[in-house]
Amino acid sequence: MYFTKFDGQEYYSTQEFHNDRDAVDHVNDEGHRPRIELAAQWANQLVRANPELTIIDYGAGTGGLLSLIETDNKTGYDFTPANVEFAQNNGRDVFYKDFVNSEREYSDIAIITECLEHLDDPLGFIKSLEAEWLIMSMPVGETNEAHYEYHTHGADEEGVKVFMLIHNLWEPIMEQNIWGTQLWLARKFTA
Repeated sequence: MYFTKFDGQEYYSTQEFHNDRDAVDHVNDEGHRPRIELAAQWANQLVRANPELTIIDYGAGTGGLLSLIETDNKTGYDFTPANVEFAQNNGRDVFYKDFVNSEREYSDIAIITECLEHLDDPLGFIKSLEAEWLIMSMPVGETNEAHYEYHTHGADEEGVKVFMLIHNLWEPIMEQNIWGTQLWLARKFTA
């Protein structure tokens, strides 16, 4: 069981790094689409049960996941200007914001997919979220010796689950491994 920061790996999730990056529309990428569809399916199940739920997608990219969610009570934040421009040009509510270094807003559902593995402190980020529900993903099986060049952290399937349980943060409700990425639906523990 592990959750680890890769040795010597630079931190790539800064506004400076993303200023000149091209937009990446993950929802139309064969490798990302199944994970994005499952995350949207889980969000839609929650929204159908309670249409008043609010959603914030952190690291929303071009807003592809948000475009699949059946509510207007949704917002996305990203700090790649090209992603935000693409999203807004396609009618998606994604806004430019340094969501890593700013105070978290409350939402009923917090989504962070295709993003945690890039953060300097993914566990701290998860811990800081103000939400009742969490939909998140993280690649599994990457190691210090073999990982995508811009990933700073890796975990196995149990690593994230144990972290959530040990710190009484999130109770895992559903999990699924899709194309080497673990996707989770969890609910905030209540005192």
